[in-house]
Amino acid sequence: MRWARKHSGIHPFDLTLSAAPAIPLAPVEHPEVPRQKPTGDGDHILEDLIGRRYGVDPANVLFVPGSTMGNFLLTSVLVSSTDRVLVETPAYENLPGLIRLLRAEIVPLLRRAGSGWLPDPDEVEDGFRAGARLLLLTDLHNPTGVRIPVELMQDLAQRADRHGARILVDEVYRDFLPGPVGTSWRGADGPIVVATSLTKVYGLGAMRAGWIICPSEVRSQAARLLDYLTVLPPSPMAYAAEQALRELEVRRKHARAYIEPGRFLFAAWAAERPEVCCVDDTAGVVVFPAFEGIADTLPLCKWLRSEHGVAVVPGNFFGAPDRIRLAAGTPVDVLRPALELLTGAVDRFRNAR
Repeated sequence: MRWARKHSGIHPFDLTLSAAPAIPLAPVEHPEVPRQKPTGDGDHILEDLIGRRYGVDPANVLFVPGSTMGNFLLTSVLVSSTDRVLVETPAYENLPGLIRLLRAEIVPLLRRAGSGWLPDPDEVEDGFRAGARLLLLTDLHNPTGVRIPVELMQDLAQRADRHGARILVDEVYRDFLPGPVGTSWRGADGPIVVATSLTKVYGLGAMRAGWIICPSEVRSQAARLLDYLTVLPPSPMAYAAEQALRELEVRRKHARAYIEPGRFLFAAWAAERPEVCCVDDTAGVVVFPAFEGIADTLPLCKWLRSEHGVAVVPGNFFGAPDRIRLAAGTPVDVLRPALELLTGAVDRFRNAR
């Protein structure tokens, strides 16, 4: 995140961004009295809107300031310092970072390109059998954009259930999928808990509006922990989030339409270059290519920024130094020249090696 704050939004060809732009919100007026449940936590109006949209009991929804906060709350409730936690890799750095913060043991779960970046259920089983109490996943996968099929998620849930473990799924990219919208949550009796927000698909990251879906006892513990962090949901954000949630399908269609031309252009570009290694079955804004003959893309990324103003995210930030993450959902007038410059840079670095 510190690298992103330094480099995102300042280069002519910025392919680091990982969210669709938002439809602007109309001005929001709100009363001074915050809305909250009789218990003093959450926001009953927002949680009802979220529950209806995703087919979830609102009693299992807690409105929180963003998916990062949601992941923090859920891991803080579910993980102790003596636990072992399976964490996907490549991974969004926030996930293993939370486990390090809690001083628990990280057990890497490799998501391999040769397997379409999908988690191996037998390796998950081995991790649970060895004592892992939690599995952290993203769906869509960050950084590759790969979806975990429903059948595979059900298999992983059954394995977690047998071992008394849980699965935390960060679904912040999931609504990029074609409708109908959905969630991995399958009820309070299952092992899956979910965190997500209005950030990536809906472009409203600055609003810090998100939610978790979890059993009532986990929700209660998360709400009590939130008392020490924000006390109440920020009132202006809550009213703006209500406006966004009431028009969410329009916003989702806008986001999907925005990213599709760039995704089509990137797919055509990659298909013409056998040295580019990238899976086809992805969704969302980001892709995660590797380039034959380049084992460490960090020098490539630095050179692209300094010489051509092309910014992409080095793969070493995700635990895959041979790759880069770039925003394929970028507008074509930015993406096309950026890909041309990237082609030349890749050829230069491959030849140098």
